[in-house]
Amino acid sequence: MPKMPVMEAVVKILEDEGVDVVFGIPGAAILPLYKALSKSQKIRHLTVRHEEGATHAADGWARVTGKVGVAIGTSGPAGTNMITGLYTCQGDSIPIVCITGQAVRPILHKEAFQAVNIAEIAKPVTKKTYCVLETAQIPQVFREAFKIAREGRPGPVLIDLPLDVQRGEVEYDPAIDAPLEVFKPSPDSRKIRRAVEMLLQAQRPILMMGGGVMLARACEEFVALAEHLQIPVIPTYMAMGGIPADHPLYGGMATSTSSPPNWARSSRPISASSRTPSWRWRPCCGSPGR
Repeated sequence: MPKMPVMEAVVKILEDEGVDVVFGIPGAAILPLYKALSKSQKIRHLTVRHEEGATHAADGWARVTGKVGVAIGTSGPAGTNMITGLYTCQGDSIPIVCITGQAVRPILHKEAFQAVNIAEIAKPVTKKTYCVLETAQIPQVFREAFKIAREGRPGPVLIDLPLDVQRGEVEYDPAIDAPLEVFKPSPDSRKIRRAVEMLLQAQRPILMMGGGVMLARACEEFVALAEHLQIPVIPTYMAMGGIPADHPLYGGMATSTSSPPNWARSSRPISASSRTPSWRWRPCCGSPGR
């Protein structure tokens, strides 16, 4: 099996995972990756002014394209600057992979310059974090990261790479490597049947459109279902624009702060692709009570 610089293998994996744009700021502790990126004919790098901006840009790119967004930063404050963007993606179920540089292994956990333990800091706001201490593990870690970001409820993953690990070589053959299979569960007909029964039995049903409907590009189908059943729709913040505000079945927006008026209380709210415990209903101005 051929040997190559491990960061060149990483770039080939990024290309194979469908990455064509990455956002970041070069820095000393991540330069081996940037050197490999400079040779890529498929990936365009956009330099941002702040690492938080890189995560937000990767977030927006993922929302618009449906691909996994990628943000890159160096060690220390670059990683901590990414935390807000990681938390946003965790809350909104957006798949991104953040790659950070790190100090060399011998000085980790010794309070060295910019040797912050970003993998531990980012754990609460990601699906998974890695601090890769062996060069040979890097290709598998990147494949796992993209699988985890996409699978189930999508979300962010962070990979921290010590500088000396980035400088190593690895046995890697792109011809026999491929993205890991992402498990997608089939619809459960029993649950669907039960939801339909609940809707048909309800006196004042309402449909809550969540952000997952937007991410699945299923707004037209959702609105068509509401029109067929003649049931009002209330979108969450993440689903704003999923149903036009002037649509006859638009029932106002669901918020996490306002109290529901009496006419907006539904006997059977059905939520699709949203996290509902704290949501309330806010009526749109002039909407008739339903």
